[in-house]
Amino acid sequence: MKLVVISSAEESPDEIKLVHEMFGLGMEYLHLRKPGYSTSRMEKYLESIDDQYLNRVIIHSHHELALRYKIGGIHLTQHHRKKKYWRSWLLQKYVRFRKSKLLVTTGFHTLGALKEEEDLYDYVFLSPVFDSISKVGYRNTFNLQSLSETLAESRHHVMALGGVNEERIGQARSLGFYGVAVHGGMWRFSDPVKKFSQIKLLCEQE
Repeated sequence: MKLVVISSAEESPDEIKLVHEMFGLGMEYLHLRKPGYSTSRMEKYLESIDDQYLNRVIIHSHHELALRYKIGGIHLTQHHRKKKYWRSWLLQKYVRFRKSKLLVTTGFHTLGALKEEEDLYDYVFLSPVFDSISKVGYRNTFNLQSLSETLAESRHHVMALGGVNEERIGQARSLGFYGVAVHGGMWRFSDPVKKFSQIKLLCEQE
């Protein structure tokens, strides 16, 4: 199974160091999600990443930075996907035209979206698949039988997001997910790198 990591939403003094350790251990992609970051703060973060790892970073905001930094991709939120937000929508189109090899990902919250949305993305998140670890009250609402059937029929590569930890890797695999994304299940621990290694090992098992 594929494994990607979503950054902590808050700023952490040790985060860059931890991120580099995880890249060294084989982290495939880091989704850089910092809702409170200005463009300049996002630039500072990207400039702190070793050049050899920049192409494994996918940014969730300030997508124009993809034209200036050799990052791996951009993530489009539901807000970004709406054409009525024309400035944002046009920017995504322009970025994707200028750098056609960028990965493009997005996230869905319903099974209907997995059936109806166009297959334009390298992979998509579906959430919350399990009860969230980091968000109180953010609970799974999917019927597991329907979820498994939808995943089998979907044109998308679907990553499980929400409540992913070591105990749930096997269930995500049996449901038919392409991979998993870890967020709260890793950053909330005292040793996130160790937690990442444990989850990565489980994802690599057949």
